[in-house]
Amino acid sequence: RINGLVVNPRNCYLLVFYCCIRSLHWHLKLLGFLIGFTGITEQQSKVLSQRIPKQFSIQQNWFVMDSYAISLRDHGSSYKSKIQKGVTLMDLANDVESAVRYLFVNEGGVVPYVLLGHSVGGAVVQRFVSNQWSGSESKELLPSCLLLLYSFSALAPQTTWLSNWFHRHHRATIKSLITANPKAVFDSAELVRDGFYTKSTPESIVKATYAKLENNESPLIMMDLSFHKVVEGGKETARKLGTSESSRLMNRIIVFGASEDNLITKEVWEDTADAYGTTAVVIQGGHNGFLDLNWKHVCEKVFGQVIEIFGY
Repeated sequence: RINGLVVNPRNCYLLVFYCCIRSLHWHLKLLGFLIGFTGITEQQSKVLSQRIPKQFSIQQNWFVMDSYAISLRDHGSSYKSKIQKGVTLMDLANDVESAVRYLFVNEGGVVPYVLLGHSVGGAVVQRFVSNQWSGSESKELLPSCLLLLYSFSALAPQTTWLSNWFHRHHRATIKSLITANPKAVFDSAELVRDGFYTKSTPESIVKATYAKLENNESPLIMMDLSFHKVVEGGKETARKLGTSESSRLMNRIIVFGASEDNLITKEVWEDTADAYGTTAVVIQGGHNGFLDLNWKHVCEKVFGQVIEIFGY
């Protein structure tokens, strides 16, 4: 635990699967935040940990990098806030900073690491990165690579997702707004399928996800995502992060979009990619494709981009 946050290396199923690098002297640490409306369940961890060794056992000239998945406050088994409804995006970004400082800062400085955020988690890591960029004394905490997997946009207002969802499921959207309960947006197995998966996803996967939805997600986080800038400084700051020679992340921010995502649609991930001066990488599947039957394809696509960036 890090200040009450649960850190479990074995639970980082997506990252452990693909994070192998053909070099025994490159000690690039990997920090993965797969957070959003769904957490990382014990059963998912067990199932995927059984699959991983079959794909990437330690062989000559290969090794698996250290990987961490962190459940932020009010998620999974991490500590619960006294006022859960009052948690903001900045609070979660501060949790990311606490984790990074604990895991990757030592007397010799900051150990290079890769940061991945999915969905709402993508917004959280973008806020963290923009905080580090704007702080003159803290740029050393920036990751060596930022992966945004089906992430909310860096810009504001970003009501596209809410508008799309309203037209698809107006009753659920209105109920969520009236009750200030984000879970109401996905409060049935049918809504979970439409938001997170595809028509071909097995019902068992859909029901398992629905059963694990967080009951007390903070409405302030959703307000942040809808009406406030995720990246402090907006598009100007995002563009500098992605293209400036003074940025450690120059040409190292990768934006992924899912072909059948009804939440983070093409318009959203194209705007995000454009903000960082790059082009989105499209992966077949839905919003939670890494939990679906095509999880291997998602892993290979993400892994391939990391390999391309670091020249392996």
